[in-house]
Amino acid sequence: MKEFSPETVAALRSYVYALIDPRKPATDPRRLFYVGKGIGQRCFHHADAEVRWKRSEEPNPKLELIRDIRRATGAPPPIQII
Repeated sequence: MKEFSPETVAALRSYVYALIDPRKPATDPRRLFYVGKGIGQRCFHHADAEVRWKRSEEPNPKLELIRDIRRATGAPPPIQII
């Protein structure tokens, strides 16, 4: 899924979400590496930010991890709505 439908955005309003590192086993507590609060399409914007971010800019461990996951799996990290 790349974005929520307008109906889903209206129904959710605000939500809490987690980004998951699929390379880690389900029992590893570090599998969830970011938890955030979002509205609208916020949870999907991390992948876009990672694509635009350059390592020469200010260090960003979250975006580096997202980039590593994308390189290893060919996809952005899975998102879990909590």
